[in-house]
Amino acid sequence: MLARMDETTPTDASALPGDVRAAGERALQRLAERRAAADPETVAARELRATLSRAENQIEAIREATSELRAVLPTRVEAAVARALSGHEGATLARRVDET
Repeated sequence: MLARMDETTPTDASALPGDVRAAGERALQRLAERRAAADPETVAARELRATLSRAENQIEAIREATSELRAVLPTRVEAAVARALSGHEGATLARRVDET
């Protein structure tokens, strides 16, 4: 049988003995966690954190690709320009323009 709550019944965990107080605090913590898990704002915040984490991973991949391109691209552009200037059969671009 449960005792009736009146002014003499402790209503806060600090008024209880050690083990009972710790159990009460754990129960209160679990209740707070359950409320937070059911709270739409908390769910939205978790989803936002997950989305931000994925975006950070994608940004890191983009940074790595950019770094690789910085190392290789100037050489590739230079080779492409040289090929364009040399043209067909060793003719330079200037000579080909003059012929046209």
